[in-house]
Amino acid sequence: MNRLSTIVFAGFLAGSLICGQAANAADVPQDRGELKHDRRELTQDSREIYQDRKELGQDRNELKQDRRQGAGKREIGSDKKEIKGDRKELDRDRREHRGDRKEFKRDRRELHKDLNDKPAND
Repeated sequence: MNRLSTIVFAGFLAGSLICGQAANAADVPQDRGELKHDRRELTQDSREIYQDRKELGQDRNELKQDRRQGAGKREIGSDKKEIKGDRKELDRDRREHRGDRKEFKRDRRELHKDLNDKPAND
C-alpha cells in the first residue's frame, strides 16, 4: 500500500508541475494577441492620419481656388473653418497614434521580459 501511495503522489506532483508550466506558457499567446491588437491600432491610426492630411490638402486647395475666383467672405470663412476642423482632427489622431505607439512599445517590452524571465523547459 505504501508503494501505491508513493506512485500516486509522484503522479500528482508531476501533473501539477506540467499544469504549472502550461499555465505560464498560456500567458504568452495572450501577450502576443495584445501586440497584434496594438499593431492593428497603429495601422488604423496611420490610415486616419493619411486621410486627415489628404482632406486638409483638399480644403486648402479649395480655399486657394475660392480666393483666386473672388469668392465672398462667407465662402472663404467656411473654407477656413473646415481647415481649422481638419487640423484639430489631424492633431487628435496624431496624439492617439503617439499613445498607441507607446502602448505597443510597453507591451512588447513586457512580452520580451516575460519570455526572458520564464524558466527553461528541461
